[in-house]
Amino acid sequence: MKKKNNIFYTALLAIFALVLHDACNQRSAKNIQETKPGMASDGPADTMKPKPHVLGDVTRGKEVFRFETFGNEGFWFNAMRWQQGLIESKTTPKQMLE
Repeated sequence: MKKKNNIFYTALLAIFALVLHDACNQRSAKNIQETKPGMASDGPADTMKPKPHVLGDVTRGKEVFRFETFGNEGFWFNAMRWQQGLIESKTTPKQMLE
């Protein structure tokens, strides 16, 4: 009786695997057929070379870095004495980034 159950469950598992395999193959074949030339894909639609990046104003970039990125440079270096704290803790900017 136990052997019959094993054969039955093995056959049932094999049928299930075949049905699942067939369903997956039909789905992927359908997806391949739907992808035709000219249709959108996952990649960019524009295949031309991108326009080169226009460089900004260096002076304005320095202002943004000094006053907008970390707040006010005068606040950190004059009021908070950030550079003295680094010297006293014997920490380098490179160590802070690690």
